[in-house]
Amino acid sequence: MKKVVKSVLSVALFLCCILNLNAQINFEGSNDYGRTYDITYDLNVEGTIYAVTLGNHLMESQNEGEDWEVIYTFPSNGPSLRELRLIGDATLSFYVQNSFNPSNNTIYLFDIDTREIIKQYTPPVSTGATQEWVNAYSIYENDTDVVLFNQDYKIGTAVYSKVYYTSNGGNSWVEVYDHLDYDSIFPNNVAISPTDPLKLFIARGVGPNSTEGGLFVSEDAGTTWVEKEAGQVFRSIAFNPENPDHMFMGTGSGYTTTVENLYQSLDGGDTWQIVPITWDDYFLDSINYIAFNPNDVDNVIVLEGNEIAITTDGGSTWYNYIYGEDPGSYYYGLHASFNPFQAGELYIDTDFYPVKSTDGGVTVSQFGNPFFHSTKVGVSVVGDQHLYYGVQRGLVHKNQTTLEESAFYVEPINYVFAYKAPVFTIDRNIEGRIYVFTDSFINGQDLRVSNIHGQSAQSIFHTEFNTFFHIVTDPNNNNKVWTSFEYSGTLKIDFTDINNPVSEQVSMPTNNYHLSSFIDPSDSNNVLVGLGGEVYQTLDGGTSWTNVSTGLSLNTQSGRIYEIKQNPYNSSEYLLATNQGIYQTVDGAQNWTQVYFGSNVRKVEYSTVSEGQIAAAVTSSETSQAQVIFSVENGVEWTEVPFESIEHSGSSSMDFIFQENSITAYISSYDLGVISYEIDTTILANPNHEGNENMLIVFPNPVVSNLNVVLKNGTTANNITVYTYTGKKVLEVSQQNNINISNLSRGVYFVRVINNEGALFIKKIIKE
Repeated sequence: MKKVVKSVLSVALFLCCILNLNAQINFEGSNDYGRTYDITYDLNVEGTIYAVTLGNHLMESQNEGEDWEVIYTFPSNGPSLRELRLIGDATLSFYVQNSFNPSNNTIYLFDIDTREIIKQYTPPVSTGATQEWVNAYSIYENDTDVVLFNQDYKIGTAVYSKVYYTSNGGNSWVEVYDHLDYDSIFPNNVAISPTDPLKLFIARGVGPNSTEGGLFVSEDAGTTWVEKEAGQVFRSIAFNPENPDHMFMGTGSGYTTTVENLYQSLDGGDTWQIVPITWDDYFLDSINYIAFNPNDVDNVIVLEGNEIAITTDGGSTWYNYIYGEDPGSYYYGLHASFNPFQAGELYIDTDFYPVKSTDGGVTVSQFGNPFFHSTKVGVSVVGDQHLYYGVQRGLVHKNQTTLEESAFYVEPINYVFAYKAPVFTIDRNIEGRIYVFTDSFINGQDLRVSNIHGQSAQSIFHTEFNTFFHIVTDPNNNNKVWTSFEYSGTLKIDFTDINNPVSEQVSMPTNNYHLSSFIDPSDSNNVLVGLGGEVYQTLDGGTSWTNVSTGLSLNTQSGRIYEIKQNPYNSSEYLLATNQGIYQTVDGAQNWTQVYFGSNVRKVEYSTVSEGQIAAAVTSSETSQAQVIFSVENGVEWTEVPFESIEHSGSSSMDFIFQENSITAYISSYDLGVISYEIDTTILANPNHEGNENMLIVFPNPVVSNLNVVLKNGTTANNITVYTYTGKKVLEVSQQNNINISNLSRGVYFVRVINNEGALFIKKIIKE
C-alpha cells in the first residue's frame, strides 16, 4: 500500500485577519459583472476605498478600484459581510450574516492599520431561538463601547425582533425594545445621536395588523420612548456631521398607507417637516439611504428605488433624477460615499451593480470590478491557452494569449428565470470545444456542441424533463462522445454529420449514477465508467461489462466517482476523484488503493508537462470547504493548500494548468469571480531536501521574529530564501545569517540556504 501523507499547516486563529503577505491569488474575471457593496472612501488616504463582496471578503483598493487586495476574510465560505462603515479614522465596522454558527452573526470592528478584528459585539440570545441575525446597528463614534443593536431571530418559523443597548462594549446588554411590546412592529433601522450616547432612535416598520410604526426617540438610553410621526413607516436616518440636530429621515415601502416622503428635523428629532420633493409612483417607493457630503454638508444625496434626489444648498432646493431599470445604471440605491479629495465624485451601491458619479450623482456609470458569483471554470491546454468561466447563467471565454474575451448565454442581472441555467463542459484537449446542456419549458432540453468556444453551438441530442450528468469526447474521433443522463441513461453520439447526429443507447450493468467515463486513446472500445461507487470496464464498446472495483471502499449506490484519469506517462495507472477521496491503480484498473482521504474530491488531473505532478480539487459542500490538493510524487504524498491561502473562497469548480515547476489552479468562487492560485513545486520536489537537512541549523524554531541560520560544515550562507509550505517564495536575503520574519503569517515554511560553495540546504520551520 502506498504511503498517504497529508501536509499540516497551522490555521489562523478564528476571526484573525489574514495578512496577505503570502497572498498568491490573482483576480482573473472581467470587470463587466462585478458586484460589491458599501464602497467607502478613506477620509485620510487619497484614492483608497473599501468594499465588501457578495460573500465573506473585505476589500481595499489604493487607486480607486484599479487594483484590489483582500484585507480580511471571514474563515468560512457561507457567511456574508454587510453594512460596512468607517468609524473614526482607522476602524471599519460590519456585521456577519448567514453563518452556520449563530454566535458569528454579530457586529465586528476591524482595525485598518493592523488588519485585525479588535472587537465583536454579541448580545444575548433569546430563549428558544433557533436562528438570529443583525437587522440594523449603530456605534457611537466617540466611544465604540456604546452600541445599539437590532437583532432579529426565529423560534420555529416565527420571526421576532429586539433592540439591545450596551455602554461597556458588550460586557452587559439592556433590552430596550421588543416588537411584541409595541404592536408587533419590527424596527427598520436604529441610530445613536452623534453627540449624545443616551439619545436613541428607532425607525419602525409595519406590524402584522397593518399598524404603521413611526419614529421612536429616547433621551435616556432606551428606558422610555416617545413616538414621533406616528402612522408612518420609516427606514433611513442621517445626521449632519457638523450639526447633528439637523437630521433627515426617509420613509420605507411595503403594503402600507405611508406616503413616500423625505422628512427633515432641525431640533434633533423633536419635530419633523416634510421636504417638498415630488416623487414618481414607481413601485419601489422606498428611501433607502441618505448621505451628507462630509466636505460640504449643504450637499445631500437621497437614494430611492429608481430616483436620486440631490440638494447643494442645504435643502432649500432639490433636484430629482429618475432612472429606468437599467442594470448598468442606477437601480435601488443602498449606500453612497463621497470622495473627500475630489468634489463631485462619489460611489453608489445599488441592488444591481455599483456605480460611480463625477457630477455629484446627476449621472452615473457602472463601476467595474472582478468580484462576482462564478459557477464554472475550465481551461484548454491545446493551442492558445484558454480560460472559461461561468457568470450570470452564461459562459465567458478569455484567450489567455491575446486577453480577448467573449461571452455566450450570459443573461442580464435583472432577469428572473423559471428554468435551469445551462450546464457547460469544457474539453481541455480540443481547442475551442465546448458542450452545453440547455433547458427551456418551451423548447425542451438540448445537448449542444461548439468548436468556437461556445459560439454557434449546435444541438446533438434533444430530450425533455431530464438531468444531464456528464460528457466525454472519444480521443480517437472528436465527433463522437459518450454522455449520460438521469432518465435517458448512457448514450454514444456520433455527430460527424452535425445536421443528423446519431445516438446509440448503451446498456449499463447497474442503474447507479453514471458521472464519469474514460475512453482509451488507443482503443475506443476500451472504456472505464464510474457507476455509483463502482468502476466497470468494457472492451467491446459497451456490449459487455466487467466490474473492476477491487479495493474500492465506496458505497455501491451512494458512492460517487466524479472523474477517471489516466497517467500520460503510464497507461496502466489511473486515478479516481470520488466523494471519499482519491483512489489509484497501477495495474490497469484491476486493483485500487486509496491514496488520499477526504470528501468531495470533484476533479483530478495528471500533468502532461512534469511527470509526477498531480492536482485535485475539493469543492464546497455541506461537509467540505473548497481546497486545492496536489502531489509532486505521483500520489505518494499529498499537500493540502490551506483554506486561508485561497482567502476562504467557496467554490463549485476548479481546473489546473501545469508548468514544469509550478501548478496554476483556477477557481470559480462564490464572490471573488474567478481567481488563480500559483503553486511553486520546485522547493517541494528538490531531491536534496532530506539529505542536507541535518547540515543546516535554524533557531529558534518555532520562531516569532528573528531566525538564526548556521551551517555545520563551516561554510557561510550566500543566499537565504523562505517559502510557504506550498512552495511560494515570500522572503529572500543575501550575505546574512539572521533574518527577520516577523511580517510573515503564522504557519509552516521552508528555509532554503545556498552556501558560498553553491550547495543547497533546506529546513522546515514554524512561524508563530
